[in-house]
Amino acid sequence: MKESISRVHSLDYLRGFMACAVMSYHFSSWTFGEFDASTLLGRVGLYGVSFFYILSGLTLHIVYSRSPLNLKSLKLFGLKRIFRIYPLLWLVTIISVFAFSVKDFNLIFLNLTGLFGFIKPAAYIGTGVWSIGNELFFYAFVPLLIFLERRNLKLFYSALLIILVISLYFSFFLINSATPLANQWDLYVNPLNQFFLFAGGMLIGHLGAHTINLKQTAIKIVLGLLVIIFCLYPVTGDTVMLVSGWLRVLFSLICLLICFLIFNSRIEFNKLAHNVFSFLGDTSYSIYLLHPIVFKIIEVINNAIFGLDMIVVLISSIAGTFLASHLSYKLLEKPMVLFGKRLSKSVN
Repeated sequence: MKESISRVHSLDYLRGFMACAVMSYHFSSWTFGEFDASTLLGRVGLYGVSFFYILSGLTLHIVYSRSPLNLKSLKLFGLKRIFRIYPLLWLVTIISVFAFSVKDFNLIFLNLTGLFGFIKPAAYIGTGVWSIGNELFFYAFVPLLIFLERRNLKLFYSALLIILVISLYFSFFLINSATPLANQWDLYVNPLNQFFLFAGGMLIGHLGAHTINLKQTAIKIVLGLLVIIFCLYPVTGDTVMLVSGWLRVLFSLICLLICFLIFNSRIEFNKLAHNVFSFLGDTSYSIYLLHPIVFKIIEVINNAIFGLDMIVVLISSIAGTFLASHLSYKLLEKPMVLFGKRLSKSVN
């Protein structure tokens, strides 16, 4: 499937913001303790990743929805996804293997190949890596969903409905709101529990392709209301409350609507803000996967040598993450993406 449409800056802004939000949640929880469902960070810690899924589905729909569907295009799609995802995944996996003295070769194999997302989603190495396994699972269905969208809209909508029903089964029947989420983590990280978010992103792309014109003032007002509901809607207890039952429906719908509105707003910041948020958008993948490693390294060095306050560790970790992410993007991710593009041009 050939790439044909340029990036939407407003989506990059949101992606970068959410990467920083997830980083803030982790750093704060490791510094001050866990956050429950009543807190903003507790909500961001879960639904920040949900935004990644929605944005991923939406972006892939924007890029590939009008490209040809044949064996060559499928090879191109696979190559570009491999060179975008695997280099940093391998780096993080290898570092984590040594850092945590992982000796289970089957586990290492599943992580290096990304197959854990298909076989055993909870068998991941490294904080946050579970979501990458989910993404790889979703990618396998992108060509099928685009094919259905083009050939038979009824089948396309039926497929989306099936995906939604499966997720509702997780939310209402498999995940127990009376049991802490940590004790049900294997259910939560199952890609079938998250697939509706990615599919929802593709649906947003489908609807956007049919030109839905919304007034900018109305978009800003509704966005503000959605953010207020997300932050202040009364929920207490363990974070499992946020991902089970009707609250799962509510918060997921808020995330989907926010992405839909930002996509349709096509927000463009001024030059300075654009440069900052474009940097965060470009490096969001690195920020997401590298921030736990940076924090651990700085914490170990601090405990062994300096013994400074944890606030210093937190601030140093933020700065270190941005630096490491910049280097990762410039020296690893971007070169590998370009190599993948060059290689894809030679595919017959």
